[in-house]
Amino acid sequence: MPITLRETQEIDELAGVLYDMLPGSGNPRLSFPTVAQQLGLSAYWIGGSKRPAIVTLLSATFERERHRFCELVEGVVRLSVSW
Repeated sequence: MPITLRETQEIDELAGVLYDMLPGSGNPRLSFPTVAQQLGLSAYWIGGSKRPAIVTLLSATFERERHRFCELVEGVVRLSVSW
């Protein structure tokens, strides 16, 4: 299901909120790629610059596996508690 402009804006804002919760790389136990891997969404983590990678992860999950979107956000928040 295609993402609307409004949803794209909301996802970008959410990426800004989540940005400081975990590193984008360098920590194999506590990072965005770790959450993506744990949830079977690692195909959507593109790496590289952190903010665009988070936006891509959120957008791709929302667009292709919408039923897993909340699980992804919750996974980031839960892992960030340890961070």
